Amino acid sequence: MDAFYDLIQKLFTFGFKTFYYGIKNLPYKSLSFWFLFVAGLVVMNYFVETETHLHLWQRYGPAFLKVETLLKIVGTNITVHKMFCFTLFIGLQLFIYGFPEYCKVNKFQNLFNRLGLTNGIKSKPKITEVSDEDFNRTKVVVANGGIGIKLFQNRQDDLEAAFGQKIESISHDSNPGFTKIILSKYHWPKVVKFSSLSSFDLPKDHFILGQSSNGIVTQNINELPHMLIAGTTGSGKSILFKEILVSLLKSSPYLQLYLIDLKGGVEVQDFKDYPNATIVKDMKMAVFTLQLLKDEMDRRFAYLEKNGHREIQPLRDKMDKIVIAIDEASTLFMKNFANQEASGLSARAKELTDSLAKLARAAGIHLILATQKVTKETIDTHIQENISGKFCFKTNTLQGSVTVLGSGIAYSLPDIPGRGIWSLGNKLIEIQAPLITSAEIKDFGKQLIDEFKNGERKMLQPKIILNQSQNENHILPEGDVCIKDAKKLF
Repeated sequence: MDAFYDLIQKLFTFGFKTFYYGIKNLPYKSLSFWFLFVAGLVVMNYFVETETHLHLWQRYGPAFLKVETLLKIVGTNITVHKMFCFTLFIGLQLFIYGFPEYCKVNKFQNLFNRLGLTNGIKSKPKITEVSDEDFNRTKVVVANGGIGIKLFQNRQDDLEAAFGQKIESISHDSNPGFTKIILSKYHWPKVVKFSSLSSFDLPKDHFILGQSSNGIVTQNINELPHMLIAGTTGSGKSILFKEILVSLLKSSPYLQLYLIDLKGGVEVQDFKDYPNATIVKDMKMAVFTLQLLKDEMDRRFAYLEKNGHREIQPLRDKMDKIVIAIDEASTLFMKNFANQEASGLSARAKELTDSLAKLARAAGIHLILATQKVTKETIDTHIQENISGKFCFKTNTLQGSVTVLGSGIAYSLPDIPGRGIWSLGNKLIEIQAPLITSAEIKDFGKQLIDEFKNGERKMLQPKIILNQSQNENHILPEGDVCIKDAKKLF
């Protein structure tokens, strides 16, 4: 008898859950669904009117329930027959749309139970939804029963082993009582070459971030407007830093680069021959360059106010877009310098960068900062708050990922160079950043030089400051600032 009641309970649970998922998954907004639904009702009504439904039941119905028995149960009233058929028709629709999700939820629940995750009263989390986000991604929503999200994140390897799929993200759903897990069936490449993406038709002012499970990810710098790249040595930080600059130069016809690298210009030396790039290698010149760029920002704001414009448009205003790219920004902003002069310069650099981060977007000036370590000591909190786009490679600690992204997801990334998380707004996207070689950067530089020589490309205004590697006595275009003049200020 207990077995019978247990069977009844299971059948009831199965029916209830299947119909619940069916109600949830009915495509209410689809016109084709409603067309087919109404057509089905018309056909059903015709079958009842002509008693075709009884002939079909006699032929295909269950053997234990013959037509005569059915008529005894529902009678001969045609309205009752229509209601009976209507109920069967609706039930069939709910079953068709609900049964696949019931199977998925049941499958994932059984896999989930093997992990032994329980709360304080030994209650297990319950999976409430399994749905396809797209071709490669599946969303699993779990009623967490009071189990914190950190425990789910700490068990990510076990979850991936149980589900047999890569976990793209683990986050709170709209209700904190539910945890959302995004699974991906995408087979990630270990290397994505820039040469394979360079033929991609980039929209104006966009740059390539890399390959995700949904295809190539690009970003419009005007909508960013500033970016932070964080990652340990060997993670791919410097390569992405350089690839973004090349991408921007490909898509932005009127662009000036100001590259600050206090490690002697080692990371940016491939750009030294670019006509529209300026390389700065020491602290004094870095501060001077930032001051000139802030002055340029103020000049542009005065121009915008005078002419009633909201933002700089290069062709209209005859002003280039400006990108200030600082490699290993923590070196520029660190507090613990050996002498007072260096500390003062660092404080001034931080102040100028903060001002640019707050205001420079409308002036067509953008910041790209790259660093191994992001803390309030290395990159000021005020600067971080004004940088909306963040790309974080694998971190050595959970706290490092949380500091950059507000999530521990970068800590759980596989140890693959170039693999990182792109954060913009509330979105966290796993990306394989492209590999660009020094030869490719130099080759593009040669192409760029030819374009400037042939008049195919030009700057709309003189550069703010010359490369330090250039001759100090070079005759400058009007408006440029000579290096030897800059040194007089220090």
